[in-house]
Amino acid sequence: MKKLSILLLILSYGIMTYAANDDLGKMSQEQRNEYLIKLSKKVIIIFGPGYYRENSIPIISDYKKFQASGTSPEEVKCTGREYYTVTFPYDKTKECLDFDFAARVDIWKDTGEPMEVLFGNGYGRNFFSLSFEEQTANNAIIETVPYRQVQKIKKEW
Repeated sequence: MKKLSILLLILSYGIMTYAANDDLGKMSQEQRNEYLIKLSKKVIIIFGPGYYRENSIPIISDYKKFQASGTSPEEVKCTGREYYTVTFPYDKTKECLDFDFAARVDIWKDTGEPMEVLFGNGYGRNFFSLSFEEQTANNAIIETVPYRQVQKIKKEW
């Protein structure tokens, strides 16, 4: 059993290493989905742990082409790059957020690196100016996004 665990760990690390250095489109769909979910979970837990849903089944989109919405040189130079989106839904009978998801992570197809993370309250973080690795380096101070639901206003008649 211990050997199996070690083998799975090595294979998992191999997939992460392969994806981080190559086009995700060259991986099998199963390998790619495993990588995308694992990386998305890591990003969410680091930057907004209150938005991670353990029992949520992530939805992985086909890749899309990025279109810059801002004018920063870092963002503009990424126009046309392709990315995948991993969306973590939530149970709307138990909580109420500003968006239709608890968290969403966009990951570049060509490098396997996160592009941005957005949480259900509308806050998030992008990795244009500083990469995910730079923002999570050993000495980096990480400010997490606090979990907040929408406060519904009760109308009194």
